[in-house]
Amino acid sequence: MLTQERLKELFSYDNGNLLYKTKGLRTKIGDVAGWSNGNGYIRIDVDGKKYYAHRLIWIYHNGQFEDEIIDHIDGDKTNNKIENLRLSDKSSNGLNRHRARSDSNSKMIGVISGKTKKGTNTFTARLTIKGEKFHLGNYKTALDAHNAYVEAKKKFVIF
Repeated sequence: MLTQERLKELFSYDNGNLLYKTKGLRTKIGDVAGWSNGNGYIRIDVDGKKYYAHRLIWIYHNGQFEDEIIDHIDGDKTNNKIENLRLSDKSSNGLNRHRARSDSNSKMIGVISGKTKKGTNTFTARLTIKGEKFHLGNYKTALDAHNAYVEAKKKFVIF
């Protein structure tokens, strides 16, 4: 198991980055560790195993943690400054999304679009927290439904 002590042997921390303390085959002392893995996160090799940079930075500053999620408060997967990281559960982490899912027909977070029996477009605002679904109302426009979602989310999420 990777420890805080081992991380501090290998790296120093600077403004959201881990910097190498030792020279490697392709690295120099002071180089920023890691690479983008294609889904927005930074990955770092430590002792032959790949880790997410945000998890390593959490351990570097706070020691070990159990199976909690490390959440990027601002939603930016590359912003690994310690003040932008927090322990979270899956539900709170999901509320921190800033874009709709790619399969969303309304293309807006918290909005489900549909049609009435008469063929009129409807937009429903819905919020799910810890598996419980909250119906926030039906609206004439996707933007109105999204705004209702955003206002309701502010009551549950600390930004």
